[in-house]
Amino acid sequence: IVVRGEDGKIVGSLAVLIRNLPHLPWTLMYGCRGPVCDPHDRETMEQLIAGARVLAKKYHAYVLKLDPDVSIEDKQFIEELEHLGFRNATGDGKNFEGIQPNFVFRLDVSGMKNEKVFSAPAPGEAFDISVDDTQGEAAIMHFKTDTRTKVRKAIKRGVKIKLVGKEMMPFFAKMMLETGLRDGFVTRPASYFNKMLDAMGDNARLYMAFYEDKPIAGTLAIYYGDKVWYLYG
Repeated sequence: IVVRGEDGKIVGSLAVLIRNLPHLPWTLMYGCRGPVCDPHDRETMEQLIAGARVLAKKYHAYVLKLDPDVSIEDKQFIEELEHLGFRNATGDGKNFEGIQPNFVFRLDVSGMKNEKVFSAPAPGEAFDISVDDTQGEAAIMHFKTDTRTKVRKAIKRGVKIKLVGKEMMPFFAKMMLETGLRDGFVTRPASYFNKMLDAMGDNARLYMAFYEDKPIAGTLAIYYGDKVWYLYG
């Protein structure tokens, strides 16, 4: 769904996934990371949702879920969505709703060196995620003491991190299933992860940790735009 300004240039868009529901005559519509526009431009938002309504009628959708890339602190954007008839389903952010986490945390690591990240923080410096909004640059980020200890202990004991291919996917999928059962979130089959590697090409990487040549942990990372997403792990 695309909205153009008077000059013909795109001012807003909404990509919609339409999913059939088993044994039901309706579909579910999902706007992943959308809408993409000025989040406070009510006119553009109204046109995008109007386009979504046309699609919903055509494909018999009973709901449209949005997952916008907007800060939870942007109360004005939430008000705009409520004005359009949406209900804020964010909740308290503590639990997974099916597969999607309520919140995604972002860290600017541009210009950071491993040595600085692993060094102990000086008095007054931040732990973990910290962004200095006044300068638009990341403040010094450090691992907590126990995290630094665990990482260094793993290296000392011979844990190796390798970039691998589909040959390791059965092991990764099995670990994801074990983790999901333990922590209470829905996971995907190996075929789903393999399709991601095929679709994303060089923009997707599967990293695995090995101890004595045995895979013990893994993560599937996506590089897209100007960000790297720790997507599954």
